[in-house]
Amino acid sequence: MIELPENVKFDQIKAHVENGVLTVVVPKDAAPKSPKVRNINIT
Repeated sequence: MIELPENVKFDQIKAHVENGVLTVVVPKDAAPKSPKVRNINIT
């Protein structure tokens, strides 16, 4: 099992074997989307 980051385009993963070598292509978005953080002041 391989753990992949959240910004992977899972529907575009491709793999093939040639001459006994497995090649896996895992495309990603430009940058992982960071969670939106909002600070709320409580007084």
